[in-house]
Amino acid sequence: MMKLNNKKLFLILGVCVFLLGITGVAIARSDKFFGDRTGSEDPSLSNENLFPSYCDHAADVMTYVLEEDDKIADCEIDVSCSDEEILSVTAEIILAAQSTENEIQSDKIADYISQTLDIPTEKIAISIH
Repeated sequence: MMKLNNKKLFLILGVCVFLLGITGVAIARSDKFFGDRTGSEDPSLSNENLFPSYCDHAADVMTYVLEEDDKIADCEIDVSCSDEEILSVTAEIILAAQSTENEIQSDKIADYISQTLDIPTEKIAISIH
């Protein structure tokens, strides 16, 4: 009786290992599990799409930082860029009611934008209202 149980157990274990092996091979070959390995890239991840998105995000962050100053009521930063280069930056700053234009130093704002985007200050235009 013991030999019959051992043979059944061995047969059941063998079948389970075989089925697990087939399942593993099927999963390994499945594009759904590992994705497409042909080397083609997702077009939404190309540099042409990422750099303008980066510029928009950087403009949003700089706008947020500048609006934290209680002398600035509103700020809008527009970054004009090509596929891989920042062409120019315009910053329109609206002062808070109690502030004057003399209290805001446009050269410091230009330096901040220049350092953040790693561009020369000559590419930055700032208007204060």
